[in-house]
Amino acid sequence: SSGIQSRLRAARVAPQAGRPAPCGATLTERPRTLSCAMPTSPLGAGGAAVARLPASAVCKAPKPRAPGSALGETLRDDVDTILVVDVDGVLNVGAREEHATAALMLNDDNIQHASRILGGSGKSRASGGPQAAAAAKSAQRIAAICKRPLPNEDGVTYESLACRAPSMVADPLVARLAALITLAGDWPQRAVVLSSSWRKATHTGRVRNLEEHISGHLGGRFTFDAATPLIEENCAADRLACIGDFIENLYEQRGQGSPPLRVLVLEDFFI
Repeated sequence: SSGIQSRLRAARVAPQAGRPAPCGATLTERPRTLSCAMPTSPLGAGGAAVARLPASAVCKAPKPRAPGSALGETLRDDVDTILVVDVDGVLNVGAREEHATAALMLNDDNIQHASRILGGSGKSRASGGPQAAAAAKSAQRIAAICKRPLPNEDGVTYESLACRAPSMVADPLVARLAALITLAGDWPQRAVVLSSSWRKATHTGRVRNLEEHISGHLGGRFTFDAATPLIEENCAADRLACIGDFIENLYEQRGQGSPPLRVLVLEDFFI
């Protein structure tokens, strides 16, 4: 694994220059652009959320962190399975905005706002210059995402993956993450590591809410086991290098004869 770090660093690219926010954006935005996470099992009729896991499938609960405490950057030596989890683009859906530094969140508030702008015809009724035109374009983008069918989902559309305010994650995608956590095995041999920008201290409340949401699907207390180190990340190569460094450090602290390490990375890598 000594070559991982050098290879990843060689893959780094120069950060892109910052771009101004769209003129007159009126729909809720969230940091970073994102891609839509592809579902892996049917959502159910009408896009209903995946059913909660049975009690027999509930993972052993880790000892919870103190409320508001920061995530550490180390794991136990006996961990054999790691899930590395991003949030934006993995547990929610949004749209890239031209000339924007943020992406439009697909949530019920934005869907309703887009509907008011477009009206029943699906065309903008707004007038009044560049700001109104930008708002209309954003509304059309949200409407197009809502109508787009999910692959292999029998007509269910992306609207079924909209976040329900004030939540910033989609319940069906959180349910599927909970299912993956269960399949990964029991704590403490299984660890879930946060790689999202949500690992910043300013987002402690978001992380706590997400942990409670995951706990609801697991049927027991859940907390993230660690987070990747906080470094400046401007592109996919930066995020990949950060995850690679984290895994490499874990390998270095594990002794001879340690069991093979399985790693699943759920990331959109700034797409």
